[in-house]
Amino acid sequence: MSEMPENHPPLQPPDDDQQPSGRGGLLFLLFVVFTLFLIVDLAILAYWLLPGRREPAAAPPAVEGPARTPSAPSGQGEKTDASTAPRPGPEVQAARAAWLEVRTRAEAADVATWGGEGYQDSVHLAAAAVEAAASGRLAAAARDYAAAAGGLEQLLAARPVLYSRAMEEGGQALAQGRAEAAQEAFQRALAIRPADDRARHGLKRAAALDQVLALMGQGAASEQQGALEQALTAYGRAVALDPEYTPALRARERLDSLVQEQRFRQAMGRFFLALDQGALDRAAAALARATAIRPDAPPVQEGAASLRQARQARQLAALEEQYRLHVRAEEWQQALAVCDQARAIAPDAAFAVAGRRVAADRLALARALERILASPRRLQEDGPLAEARRILAVARAVPGPGPRLLAETRALEQLLERATVLVPITLRSDGATRVVIFHIGRLGRFTERRISLRPGRYTVVGSRPGFRDVRLTLDVDADRPPLPLLVRCEESI
Repeated sequence: MSEMPENHPPLQPPDDDQQPSGRGGLLFLLFVVFTLFLIVDLAILAYWLLPGRREPAAAPPAVEGPARTPSAPSGQGEKTDASTAPRPGPEVQAARAAWLEVRTRAEAADVATWGGEGYQDSVHLAAAAVEAAASGRLAAAARDYAAAAGGLEQLLAARPVLYSRAMEEGGQALAQGRAEAAQEAFQRALAIRPADDRARHGLKRAAALDQVLALMGQGAASEQQGALEQALTAYGRAVALDPEYTPALRARERLDSLVQEQRFRQAMGRFFLALDQGALDRAAAALARATAIRPDAPPVQEGAASLRQARQARQLAALEEQYRLHVRAEEWQQALAVCDQARAIAPDAAFAVAGRRVAADRLALARALERILASPRRLQEDGPLAEARRILAVARAVPGPGPRLLAETRALEQLLERATVLVPITLRSDGATRVVIFHIGRLGRFTERRISLRPGRYTVVGSRPGFRDVRLTLDVDADRPPLPLLVRCEESI
């Protein structure tokens, strides 16, 4: 069973100036031959399908000529025109259909690119089959169609062998420095297997071979002139283009040790000069170059330690300045974060150890003041009121308070004064409704009652058997005593 063509689009043919000598003319000749035999084939088919054609009267059956090779010229008297040619029989039609089927598969596999002489032979056989059918030699036509189809089938089946041969030829051409021959071989391999990574890789190497060889020449010339850096660069570029090109790898390795030692000494000299000048970024760049060359060299390790110490000292100084700015602005969250950054760099940094305690205490105080001032109604309860008084005492004890703390302390003092004022409240009911004030207590049944409450919001609930409970909100303000509140259950259930 023949191998099915791989589901990949055929490669585009290379430009004429990249093809081997004579390849363009061969492809053109094959195209002309294909066109001619298709035209003749279609003309014969059209003749037999025309509805108005006239059957020749008592035409004697055509006599097949002697067997001949497809390339041999037709014998004299054997050719007939389409008007006298016998209609192709089932054998010719079947052979032609088989040829068309295998030709379709072969074209899908881009056989014209890699088929070589075997493909050309099948094309010539098919053309001979068309000519034989047109001249009435039906047995020869069937035989040539079958031979053409069989040749293509064998060619398709031989793709693994042809692929291996093309890959071997491409590898040999690469090793010999023959770029054009290598490209032609790998293109054939890629036409056989369009998705093959090895063939693509080989074609890529072949495409770069001329440039690799040119760079090798540049490197050799620079090396002779003593320009080792330039020579190493040229060899390195050659390796970058083709990492598998052994001569470039060996040349680069040979020069690398000498050049790297020279670069290392220059980089370390620049590092120490920049470190003495306090140019830490420039020092780090020089040390990085030296480290890339000789990462385990003792001067590199010593230089890295010196650079770390210099950077640490500079970072701590900058963080301490930031901490002081945040303290002056009473930005305790930011001050605390700066202290944590400093301790991550140096856990025993003095300003960070002491400053963190101060910042944490002041941040807790600031949050407590913010929470109390944001919810003044909570001071109607004894627990929050006692907590507010404790926070006020802590705020008053802070040495050297800033403007924000002084303002918040005064606001809390005023809030506590207002929160402890008792405001008289009048409640009215029907004498049958039981009245409860949440967080205050049960008041029982009454028609009118006066009590004193601290400022805040209270929930008043009235209940009576057989009636729906009522729930009311009572807002108590020290500056504006509320109107009498009527609590009475009126909706029966």
